[in-house]
Amino acid sequence: MSKRGKRGVASFQKNYKEEDYKVEFDQNNRPVGAMSSPFMSWFGLKVRQTFPYHIDTKKFDTNRWEELWLDAKRLWNIKTDRPKKFMLRKAKKLCTKFRSRLVINYVNKGKRPFQKYAYLDPAHWDEFVQKKTSKEFLDISEKAKASANVNTNFSRLGRTGYAGLDAKADTIWPILEAKYSYLKNIQDKRAKAWIMSQKIKNPETNSYELAPESHEKVERLVRTEREMIADGSYFTGKDDPIIRVMGREHGGRTRAVSEVIGSTNVYGGLFNNGKKRARNGDSLDVNEERGSVSLVDNISSPGFCALVRLKLTPCELLFPFQLSDELTVAIGQIWPTSDRFPHGKLIDDGFVKVQVDNVIEGCEKMPILEVTKTDDIKCVRDMLHSFVQWPWDALKIVNKDKSNRLVSAPRMDLSLGSSSHTGVLPQTQTGDVAATSCYHPGPEIEEDDPNELQMPNQQNIDQMSFMNMLMQVQELPEKQMPNTHAPNSDLEFIDPEVTTALERTKTRPRAIQGMVDLLSRCVGDNHSILISSPARMYPQTVQDSIPYVELLQLFSNDWLDISVIHWFAMYFYETHNSQCAFFNPHHIKGDSCTKNPEGVQEHIIDMFMFHTDKTFFLAPYLANDHWTLIVICPSTERGYIIDSISRENDQHSYLLTSVIDEAFGFPFLWDMVNCKQQKNGWECGFMVIKNMYEFVNTIQHDFPIKLWNEKGCLPQKEIDKLILDLTPQFISRVFPSAQVW
Repeated sequence: MSKRGKRGVASFQKNYKEEDYKVEFDQNNRPVGAMSSPFMSWFGLKVRQTFPYHIDTKKFDTNRWEELWLDAKRLWNIKTDRPKKFMLRKAKKLCTKFRSRLVINYVNKGKRPFQKYAYLDPAHWDEFVQKKTSKEFLDISEKAKASANVNTNFSRLGRTGYAGLDAKADTIWPILEAKYSYLKNIQDKRAKAWIMSQKIKNPETNSYELAPESHEKVERLVRTEREMIADGSYFTGKDDPIIRVMGREHGGRTRAVSEVIGSTNVYGGLFNNGKKRARNGDSLDVNEERGSVSLVDNISSPGFCALVRLKLTPCELLFPFQLSDELTVAIGQIWPTSDRFPHGKLIDDGFVKVQVDNVIEGCEKMPILEVTKTDDIKCVRDMLHSFVQWPWDALKIVNKDKSNRLVSAPRMDLSLGSSSHTGVLPQTQTGDVAATSCYHPGPEIEEDDPNELQMPNQQNIDQMSFMNMLMQVQELPEKQMPNTHAPNSDLEFIDPEVTTALERTKTRPRAIQGMVDLLSRCVGDNHSILISSPARMYPQTVQDSIPYVELLQLFSNDWLDISVIHWFAMYFYETHNSQCAFFNPHHIKGDSCTKNPEGVQEHIIDMFMFHTDKTFFLAPYLANDHWTLIVICPSTERGYIIDSISRENDQHSYLLTSVIDEAFGFPFLWDMVNCKQQKNGWECGFMVIKNMYEFVNTIQHDFPIKLWNEKGCLPQKEIDKLILDLTPQFISRVFPSAQVW
């Protein structure tokens, strides 16, 4: 212990100038800056003075907490409510700790605290002592002590906690690094923070050193990080050295961050440093937190070599249970893996995202790995025309020999694949391999052609405006890439569902048919359109593929696929002066809320932290083949459910609402909005498009004065008008050379 001894009771008697009463908060809403320590001293004293010690924290009236926060805002010139939740959780923790100190230092020793804590009311002391010496309390206390004795990871922090420690890191870490040479190689920021929390100040040298009992654990952290870097697990974004050495985080607190911030609420994600490096294929020195180790140079796992693959690569999928035989069960393409979420699930280590174009005859019923299976994919046959994750060591890269490039392989009957909602893509021929092309109009380009259309790297994608990847097609020389968007009145589509959908549009109004004709001429022989999210819509650029048959359903009164709704969300995101962000509909589906609620919560918090400048968050929510729009306003803790089949539903009818409550750590006040209802079973997707459009363009600017208050059903003519108004925007962005009236 240092010479100063124990910390005394905070009295906050120092006089500060009025302009000094200002406190700042970091991205995790922790108080920081020069006045953070005085602020926390005042806050702790205010909590003890405001909340009676003899009443359990859970029994305090809600208004007391509100008044505490308003007092803090007024005195300390806090202009935003963003730190409110953190500070109120902190207040509750302070109440609990203070009562524990009263029990340990006074009740258990037969003493009274009023000489030291003059502001406490003596009238309730006997009641407090009786409660804390009851058998019920002592039984609970024994269990708590047993649990606490298991914890050996104590930290040595001041009133400002890890936020205050971060501010001193530039001073503390070099001292520890100079004293303990093995710390020089450690890179993980959270591990560094925990190690610094083990510091003590030597009274003789007046310098920092590690507490003797912490040496073994610190050395384990250093060793574990080195092992994780060597095997590649450091970059997967699933855990870190702290988790490996000390175990999983418990709810409501995060080691080396805060005792009142849950691991899913940490700004930017708890392990996102490693995860982002892995997805982008970047070196680690971007933030100078994890050294300058290169992924490609230092990861021996073949799966991670694939993470820097920037273009579609034809491949054979080998039978994964017996690699020595090299039995090919399917043909496909390895996808650029900036999006590592096929079927809403992060790709496992050593696996890559593969697009399956053809299944080898006789292998249809062969088994697949459990990690590859989904609700719809149980064996090799089910993978056709789908994206799957496949082990890297069970893939064989196909050599694109020029002499074989134009040798045709028999086309598979697309009707044998999965439903149209899986996203059927156009087929091209590459040797004996039936591969797919993600919107590459024009003839095939020789392998050494400098104008070959390639997948742009992640850095370039982030700077591209909406649909720029597709627009690259227009920039290639005409002699290499002739325009295939010219009118073609004799289009022949192999997909029978496309043919059926086109037939259905012939019964629609003339204006609708004209839009379909224009779209058909633009699409040509392609069965899918690849789209990219606008800059800053998501933390990383997301790509989606819209099957042509799903686009046609916009014009034929049919159920709308998730990729179509996603495009409209992308389009609405770019609305001028908008305060709206969007959750990715692929990540918040009903089945994801059931099977992977933690993953949904992570996406919600990631988006909330990424868009601190936005007021509203829109969630196009698909559950049980029904579309609903959910809008939340975190600053007011209100949520709005806009459902075209509301009946007697309430907030509990939607899994996503409870996941949102859990993600934010408090219950939203949910409102069922009076909106137009649907007549039939197919309109829900159109209703979500309508409601997103109205909210982004008008309602958000007069919120909450202006909200939906509609009755009746949405007429067919209004749905048609909506599509005729919005579809030209899609065509003009995807096909800039098209003449849209």
